[in-house]
Amino acid sequence: MSTKTNKVEQYLLNYIEQHSAEANLKLPSENALCRLLGVSRQCCRPALDSLKAKGYIYTVKGSGAFISKDAERLIRRVKAIVPDIIAVIVPDLSSRFMQDVIHTIEREAFRNQFSTLVFCSEKSTIKEAECVNRAISASVKGVIMYLADNINCRETLSLLKTNSLPSVFIDAQIYGDRFISVSSNGFIDIENATSRLLHIGHKNIGIICPSANENNSVPDRILGYRSAIKSFSVPFHKAYCLTIPFNSSDEEKDKLIETYLKNNKRLTSVVVMSSALTLSVLKILNKLGKKIPQNISIVGYEDDFYDMTEFMEIKLTAIKQNPTLIGEAAANSLSGLIHRFPTNKNHIVLPSVLTIRNSTRSFYSF
Repeated sequence: MSTKTNKVEQYLLNYIEQHSAEANLKLPSENALCRLLGVSRQCCRPALDSLKAKGYIYTVKGSGAFISKDAERLIRRVKAIVPDIIAVIVPDLSSRFMQDVIHTIEREAFRNQFSTLVFCSEKSTIKEAECVNRAISASVKGVIMYLADNINCRETLSLLKTNSLPSVFIDAQIYGDRFISVSSNGFIDIENATSRLLHIGHKNIGIICPSANENNSVPDRILGYRSAIKSFSVPFHKAYCLTIPFNSSDEEKDKLIETYLKNNKRLTSVVVMSSALTLSVLKILNKLGKKIPQNISIVGYEDDFYDMTEFMEIKLTAIKQNPTLIGEAAANSLSGLIHRFPTNKNHIVLPSVLTIRNSTRSFYSF
């Protein structure tokens, strides 16, 4: 059905709704519709046929179309249909990655006949629990979550389990009845990035990451780093591995990163395992007067600024997760959980891409 035909049908539906109690009322003629809506008769006829097939109208040859006696009942039934709702709860809305994931979830949820409520926990576990309670009060059918804190998430998980709410977790490894996790392959992501640096001559490679625990992919990322340096017979230096607690303030993060860089002056490159931490590292290096990549090479994560690289002096080499794949997997997995489709997957792992730009350079050219 063409856009113009849809326009005619919607106009007539609105007209029928306004006069639904007036059975046998004659509708505007095709000529009148053409003048009112700026369309041709070829657009009117399919719209009238569609409304007739649905029972809203009947036609009398030579007289026109009329509102049927069933129109009022049909309109009441349509209005009574409330679409099922899912909730999306995220810690912040500032990153391009998060915005792209949410956009994809909303698109896929709509395709699966769900409406979407989006909540922001503002990186607070207390507010996150409140968001879950509000979602439950709204009678949502399921939840897609990016946890505010993968360590201190007991209350959130308890609420979801107590209410038997189907849940999909992004970038977390949470297992349980009617739970599915969706994430990139942290091991491969960091192994590839570290191997790239090793291939171009770097030996003193550091990593900066959020706190590791059993619920997130950070341990896999660290294992990927260790696997890469081991394959090049480079020893692991514990001092080269900095973990930042989830609940650290921006000031605390900056201080930890500054101390780390000052104490590890032999570093020639650093792999940073989150977008927010990458910005902090760039800021501290600038403060310390370190030039990128002349003094140190940087590999970031998530690549939030990929569409602005032409305007940036430092174009970040980055591990780019695919927000479209992540959003689609999360939305479709939740739909499957809600409808109780059988599955043997409780953790979906998706590929990322390492994009090489000018924040890294060969150690041999130093």
